[in-house]
Amino acid sequence: MKSNINSCVEDALVTELEARGPSRLDDLVVRLPEYSWNEIFIAVDRMSRDGRVAFHRIPGSGYEVSFPSIIPVHMEVPA
Repeated sequence: MKSNINSCVEDALVTELEARGPSRLDDLVVRLPEYSWNEIFIAVDRMSRDGRVAFHRIPGSGYEVSFPSIIPVHMEVPA
């Protein structure tokens, strides 16, 4: 069973990703100041393991979080 804080962090992450799309982990931490870096990272890790979000390394820039059906910005092919 998830604790209340875990549920709140996950809900906040989903809301943020729905509003802004794929986001760097560090940007999510800045945009969600009510939660610690650890709380956000643990939620992203848990959500990526069960398939609710995708978590990708961006060379030289950190990590990006997105919904699985969205191609991360750094992986898009230029037109």
